[in-house]
Amino acid sequence: MSEETATTKLYLLSALVKTEADFAELEKFIKEFEVTVKKSENLGERKLAFQIKKESTLLLTSIFFETDTQTAKKIDKEIKTEEHVCRYLLTDWKGDIDTPKRNYRNSRPHTEKEVKEEVNV
Repeated sequence: MSEETATTKLYLLSALVKTEADFAELEKFIKEFEVTVKKSENLGERKLAFQIKKESTLLLTSIFFETDTQTAKKIDKEIKTEEHVCRYLLTDWKGDIDTPKRNYRNSRPHTEKEVKEEVNV
């Protein structure tokens, strides 16, 4: 295995932006680091629990990309200065990007009977 593939990881950048144009700028910003973009999505407008930069609704976006840890650290450092990004979270991603994460809140048993049935299975 080569050294480059050993250090390459899959990352997820989740960001809140104001407009589609801001999302396009974010994609352009990420590609400047010569990463391999696997998937890029605009997940739609979200109503916020509290205002962020005087906005009560923002677009939720996600970009999955592969890169080494040093480049990911550079992205994390430099994205803080990007004006078109209101909030962001950069995490490493384990698993398949096309399979949604399990929503534990909605999948848990809610009644005592459902709990007993799940335990007895």
